[in-house]
Amino acid sequence: GVGAQGGNLDAALAAGRDATGRGLLVNASRSIIFAEPGPGFVDAARARAEALHEALKLAAAAPRP
Repeated sequence: GVGAQGGNLDAALAAGRDATGRGLLVNASRSIIFAEPGPGFVDAARARAEALHEALKLAAAAPRP
């Protein structure tokens, strides 16, 4: 997993994608479900999920080595 689990997104993508650049499930549950305690949780969780989504889109668009 990436995020709170400490995994590296780029390394996970490099090791886990198939020949078409797909085939990988990235886990980041703790960084999202514990984004912030209290009334700001929904906005913080949404922001963390959206940030991961954007990072995944950018990494997926990058050429593979």
